Amino acid sequence: MTAIWGVYDFASQTSTDVSNVLAFNAFTQKPVGVVNFFTDWCAAINPNNAWFTSQVFDQDKGYLYRIWNTAHAIPLITWQPACWDPNAKTTSSFIKDVSSGKYDSYLKSWGTSLKKFLDGADGKAGTADDRRAYIRLAHEMNLNQYPWSKPADYVNFWRHTHTIISTLGIRKDQLQWMWCPNNFGQQDATLFYPGSAFFDWFGFDAYNQPKSNYATPDSITSSILNTFASITPKPNPAKPVAVAEFGCNADRGAAARADWIKTFLATLVDSGKVQMVAHFNAGDYNVSKDARDGVVKAVASSKSLQGRDSANQRIVSDSLFLGTAVTTKKAVAGGLNSDDDNADGMRLSDDALASTASSSGSATATGTAEASQNEETVSSASAHIRFLAVGLAVFALLLLSAVFTLLCTKKWRRGGAGLSAAVSLHSKESRYVTLEGHS
Repeated sequence: MTAIWGVYDFASQTSTDVSNVLAFNAFTQKPVGVVNFFTDWCAAINPNNAWFTSQVFDQDKGYLYRIWNTAHAIPLITWQPACWDPNAKTTSSFIKDVSSGKYDSYLKSWGTSLKKFLDGADGKAGTADDRRAYIRLAHEMNLNQYPWSKPADYVNFWRHTHTIISTLGIRKDQLQWMWCPNNFGQQDATLFYPGSAFFDWFGFDAYNQPKSNYATPDSITSSILNTFASITPKPNPAKPVAVAEFGCNADRGAAARADWIKTFLATLVDSGKVQMVAHFNAGDYNVSKDARDGVVKAVASSKSLQGRDSANQRIVSDSLFLGTAVTTKKAVAGGLNSDDDNADGMRLSDDALASTASSSGSATATGTAEASQNEETVSSASAHIRFLAVGLAVFALLLLSAVFTLLCTKKWRRGGAGLSAAVSLHSKESRYVTLEGHS
């Protein structure tokens, strides 16, 4: 029942190193396992405007490589399908163009650069030097403020983007996709749901923003967690949950903020409700200038919060990266019951997970679409199977009854009149009960 500890630090993203992340690690005394950062799609619209893309993939100074090699953490790529450059500004029609295939060459180029990073120095997937990353595509879509906030267009866009990247041979134990609405929004988050086959993690953002009375962690997270749990058909097996951004303002002082963070971690992490939390250490939520002792105690108070594993070349274990290092019953929107495998909360071993990831690879475009269709029809298929099984059982019972009646009738002809009457009554009752149950 552990969760990965992470951070977003804007200052590091705009510099040529990750010194602020390292400073945050020293300040909190718990080195993070995940670093959240933002990038855009400007290079798709104007190849000459590729600053953000170069900041991501450059092997000397690119943010992916700096996070992995220097901060020793897993990149969480917040990939925003937009460009706010006045000379190449995107509109709400942009994601429709993506879905139509207009930017497939960009997607393949971007995905190929990502795969190069993920495959490590030897350029081969499935070897010891493989790297990891998360993609948080088009986050907070249930807010009206983004050009990707139209549900029907969003779902098509997400599925198309996921499908293109998934054809490149990237493994599940290298890359995980996070679907991440805001905790509150002007629109119902479920309208943007892409389908279980198209993502790996639920995610959400949650902030304590009131100026006077602080909101409790439960009051700003229970609604979105209930939303995830209400999605049908339920993902099976359960999907892990991440808080990709969280923070608390300091309007009531540093000590009150530290207490709130401590309560937040107890409410979400130690309870097993989420498997990742990333502190948004910027703006009003920057704790790096607070009294260090309070922040250190708040972070240390969570016994389930895990930073990087210095002994693990890939930062954290496979099970923690995949979000399976939790009991099944604790995961939100689990979809498992007492009849399902692992319903007793058994953990999968890292070796088993690695074997599964190696054998399964990544889905092709056709396979991913079929998986989504299968998910949507599984309930109907199960019902037909149960009906067929009942029908076969009824037929077998009628056949046995007829054979038994025939045998007893022959015996009656040899003098068993009393037995004939009993068998006749039994046969009628059997048919009545059988037909009643079938109807």
